[in-house]
Order: sequence, then structure tokens, then C-alpha cells
Amino acid sequence: MGAETSPIKDLKQIKRLREYLKDKNIVIYRYFIIAINTGFRANDMIDLTVADIKEAIRNGKFSIKEKKKTNMAIAKYEDEELVLKKVKNRSVIINDTFKAFLYECIEGKKDWQYIFESTEKDKITGASKHYCIRHISREIKLAATACGIEGNVSSHGLRKTYGYLLYTGYCKREEPQFALLKVQDHFGHAKLEDTRRYIGLKKEEDIYGASVLADATLK
Repeated sequence: MGAETSPIKDLKQIKRLREYLKDKNIVIYRYFIIAINTGFRANDMIDLTVADIKEAIRNGKFSIKEKKKTNMAIAKYEDEELVLKKVKNRSVIINDTFKAFLYECIEGKKDWQYIFESTEKDKITGASKHYCIRHISREIKLAATACGIEGNVSSHGLRKTYGYLLYTGYCKREEPQFALLKVQDHFGHAKLEDTRRYIGLKKEEDIYGASVLADATLK
């Protein structure tokens, strides 16, 4: 088993990694920004298309049915129609800063194109494919190393980073314990300690006032 993935808890490191990816690999940069602003799992993001982004912009939010939870429900219930009704969509509001970034992602592209489009083509149809999760994780790890960021940073580590930023944002308005409860509810964790560990909190840690989500990660 590999090392557990780590959140990035230093806003300066987040910005350093963002600028590095923007300069070195625009597709992975797009993945980084969307991941850190939605907290979606890699398998829920990897096949996003231009049409999906347009719909999110129109609605003012990303709304997905998480594949992991859907698959768990399918394993539990035999009737798929019943399952799909039981698995709720998870939505993330898109603010103006994030919306402007998303418009840049889809500019000049066709609805059917993948947002995380690779150079590989389908051998039969000739259509472009999207990058696989393993490739994206590898590129993020390499970029994090190049930026001097310690820990096992990967595609899933960005989801944990989102959770940490969400927590620090809540801490500006709530007591830390209540802030952590909100993050627990957001991720659907069974235990509060699971959430604490997931976003990399130490019990004695002083939470500093980091800016949260798009306005922090895009400026």
C-alpha cells in the first residue's frame, strides 16, 4: 500500500503549484483549479466535457451524482431505478472568479470535447481521449516535488486540500468544532475524527485565516 495522500495547507504553496502548472501543463492546471474549487473525486471529474462546463455555468453550480456513492448503492440494492433516487447530487456553487476561469477553459472548443483532453486518439474513431487519473496524479506529484512541496500530493490530495480550505473558511465565522462538523457533513464522513484526519488537522493545530476557494486559489 502506498503512502497516504496529503492536503496542501499552505496557501503560498498552493499558489506556487498553481503558477507552475499554468506555465508547464495547461490541462493539468485546469484539473488542479477545478479540483481545488469543487472537492470532487477524480473519477467524477476526469470525463467532464465542454457541454458539462456550459451547463454548470448556466446553473451557477456544479452538480454531480458521485460515482463512488452510486456504485456503493448499486451494490446494496438490486433495483437500479431505486438506487438512483437514493443517491443525491452533490452541488458546489460557482462564484464570479471561478466562472471566468471556466469560460477560459471552454473558449473555442466543441461541446463534445473533454476538458482534460489528452493527445491520444481513439484508434477506431480518431476522437481525442481524456487523460487517465493515474497520469494526472503522476503529473501533480512531479509538479509538487518541483515546487518543493512535501508529502504525497496527488489528485486525491487536492480533494483533501479543498476540505482544508473549506474548514479554514468556516473558521472565520464559526467555532473550530462547528466548522469541522460542517466539513464532515459536506464529505459525508461517519465520524468527526475521520474528517479531522482526512483534511490533515492536528488536535493542537492553530488554524490561521487562509482565504478560501476560488478567490484564494485563483488570485
